[in-house]
Amino acid sequence: MRTLAFATRNRKEILRDPLTLVFGIVLPIIIMCLFSFIHLLNRYIY
Repeated sequence: MRTLAFATRNRKEILRDPLTLVFGIVLPIIIMCLFSFIHLLNRYIY
């Protein structure tokens, strides 16, 4: 029961502040793409 209350509270906080969702999901995807691009560049340089 406490877990459900905690999950409900966290869901409300995420919906209230969607910027945290951007930082939590979109930013790591951007960083992975950036590192993949850097890796490809290094493969062709060396």
